[in-house]
Amino acid sequence: MSNPASQKVFDDSQCKARRMALGPAAQPFANEDCSSQGIPISEIVCGMATCEYDKELLNFEIAKCNNSKHKKRTTSNQRVVGMSSIISGLIQSFRKNQDYAVRLTHDLTDEQMILQPAGERDMTVNHPAWCLSHLNVYLPVIEGVIQGQAFEDPKGHRYGMESRPLLSAAEYAPLSEIIQAWNAGHDTICALLETQDETVFERPVQMERWATVMPTAGVCLPYLMLNHENIHLGQISAWRRVLGLPSV
Repeated sequence: MSNPASQKVFDDSQCKARRMALGPAAQPFANEDCSSQGIPISEIVCGMATCEYDKELLNFEIAKCNNSKHKKRTTSNQRVVGMSSIISGLIQSFRKNQDYAVRLTHDLTDEQMILQPAGERDMTVNHPAWCLSHLNVYLPVIEGVIQGQAFEDPKGHRYGMESRPLLSAAEYAPLSEIIQAWNAGHDTICALLETQDETVFERPVQMERWATVMPTAGVCLPYLMLNHENIHLGQISAWRRVLGLPSV
């Protein structure tokens, strides 16, 4: 980390002017209102509407800032001050799943993603390509549940619950695209949840098929975000070990 004493410090009202003066090569800075003075520019952002400087250049982790006016974004080990502990815990566990999936597949090729440990025998298991493609189907569903909006029933999707793992890599997107969609979906959901209070859990789920088993977001979200993802990520972990791949 850079030496805080050597860094420029200026407040939100100065951001636009500083950007004009310094351009994209501006030096790392810390906002006057931010407790994290001295953190490099790649690790800070204030989310105030008046700040034009840092919208493009910075990436913020809110645990480093005590200013409640700033945009809040958590990682798997961080909590937004003042957020409901239930929502914070849900986000934290969801972020851990996000990270775990990346680690489970970081050393795989597209061809490895569809391997079957039992070979040609009729003993197909859920391989990583199917597991993550399947879980990605549910990311927009989770968004809809949080917002109390209707969403397309995932059951009949190409990678929905009635589908089966296929033996051709061509049936799935490349791993890089699968992970990109995985990360983007998790980021969107966490950002959305960070704007909610606990009344979100009282919202009815807008799909008739789930009306009995998961009637509200309070029942549905823990299942989709935690239990469902944990099941399939565990399958990938077991798949790795059967194939002789190292643990993560």
